[in-house]
Amino acid sequence: MSDKPSIAENLHAIADKLADAADTIEGNFRAVAALLEHTPTAFVGINEASRIVEWNVHAEKLFGWEKIAVMGKQITEVLIPERLRGAHHQGMKVFNETGVGPVLAKPLEMPCLFADGTERKVHLTIYHMPVNGAHFGAFISPVD
Repeated sequence: MSDKPSIAENLHAIADKLADAADTIEGNFRAVAALLEHTPTAFVGINEASRIVEWNVHAEKLFGWEKIAVMGKQITEVLIPERLRGAHHQGMKVFNETGVGPVLAKPLEMPCLFADGTERKVHLTIYHMPVNGAHFGAFISPVD
């Protein structure tokens, strides 16, 4: 009899390792989701199609829309003033073609739309972050 594990034993060991890795990844995703939900600033995430996929409680408080009302909507329909929508679309196009985003990871001050119909400036920093279905995320705070 051989001391080598059988093919079935090897496959079982590989399956166990894959299950452990999947549990770790799932735990990491839950941790990231909890972090984004409870960060002390507004957080908004969009997918590659510019649809809102993350909207934390602080975004609800800042902008006035409940999460359920904005999930899946185009970011341009919710937060970006009409005069700036073309720049957003162009920026997404350039990023998708080149992987370069001139506004990424830079503190910005930009106007945003609010649920009460007003437009006000906010501080925001946008990151490329393919996590939890979001391709881009922004941490946002009001300009005082």
